[in-house]
Amino acid sequence: MAELSKEARLANYMIGRYRLGYGYLAIYLSAVLFEQVINQKYDTQSKRLKSNESSDITLDKKILALDEVSLSTDSIKKYSNIFKVFDDHGKEKPIGSNRYGHIGRLLNFKGVRNDVVHSLDLDYITKHQAVVEEMMLYIWNELSPDQFKSMYSRAKDQSPGGIIGTIFETTADYMTRAVDETMPKVCSEKFKGITTTHFENMFELRRAMASLQIELRGWIAEKADFLCTDVLTTIDTTSAYIWMPLVPRRDDLGKIRLGIRGASVSILATPLDFRIYLEFGGWAKEERLAYYRFLTSAEYEDFHSSIGRKPDMMVFDVDWYSARFNERPCTGWLEEREQSIADALEKLSEASKRPVTWNRMLHGYLIPRDSLKGDRAIDMELIGPKLIDIIALYEVFVVFCTKEREKEYAG
Repeated sequence: MAELSKEARLANYMIGRYRLGYGYLAIYLSAVLFEQVINQKYDTQSKRLKSNESSDITLDKKILALDEVSLSTDSIKKYSNIFKVFDDHGKEKPIGSNRYGHIGRLLNFKGVRNDVVHSLDLDYITKHQAVVEEMMLYIWNELSPDQFKSMYSRAKDQSPGGIIGTIFETTADYMTRAVDETMPKVCSEKFKGITTTHFENMFELRRAMASLQIELRGWIAEKADFLCTDVLTTIDTTSAYIWMPLVPRRDDLGKIRLGIRGASVSILATPLDFRIYLEFGGWAKEERLAYYRFLTSAEYEDFHSSIGRKPDMMVFDVDWYSARFNERPCTGWLEEREQSIADALEKLSEASKRPVTWNRMLHGYLIPRDSLKGDRAIDMELIGPKLIDIIALYEVFVVFCTKEREKEYAG
């Protein structure tokens, strides 16, 4: 997937938040982003015209200064079926193909921007929903055109509300997490382990996971320098899990969330357990198919005859990202392997274009909260060896996938 610009990620964030019901937050962000769009257009035009005019002028004057060349590539021109009318002193008039109507709609959006910035009206969206949604779509296409076009092409109802409603809630959640799940440079305490008391408060548990994330940077550099930690998921009082994937090291990691797009060595904590396992993200459909083939391969048989024989290595299923069920020892699951793969393939074949929220036949270690008796903690002495095993599984799976691709290219 191509790397998204900062502006594109923020535009996706705005739309994602609005789709998930956080309208007030979305509209404040839209006010900032609309100004960004107009500034970019004005600056681009000034460079084209080699103008010496100051860019330090009001937003409405920048809009009024836009010429036909600048307007010709504008979203209002490209998607005239969405942006049909403008408010001309209290009367709706068709935008048509004239400059007056086009500029008029941009000034309508600028009016929304001013209303939002200079007032605290919690009912603003309810009162002005149509123009608010048009403005958000305008910003979205200007700053993140590929993502906008994807939803526009799928929408049966190509009104602003219809296009936004086409976004699956799970997709909208990914759009927001791409911004929320940054890695802030905060000072964390040295990782001393996770105890039973951490599981009583998810915010305390996440702080411990943040310390673990920092601890792992040095550990990974020594043990598996081709990996690095990706994001550490954000939480609130309704959260069910905290996820920290380990993914291939690459320069654009902060802009492309590899954890949701492929397989990852993962650490996940819930209020009930701590997991170290091989995970497949919501967009990793092809990787799931490869994984099901891998489970019947010679490479997997070698893994199963060694690491897979460890008594605490488990195979388990997950629904809705973290709800674990059907856990069984890896040593004895081969008898059901064929049927389990068939069931998973059938389920995946029925999956729509939305992110996959479930996983089947995951392999890993499960450390229940109730297993921490007395002063026992989940520390690096416990985590390290188990993490090495899952990294080994990940490497074997990657080798299998590489061999498959080589055969495909050779054929």
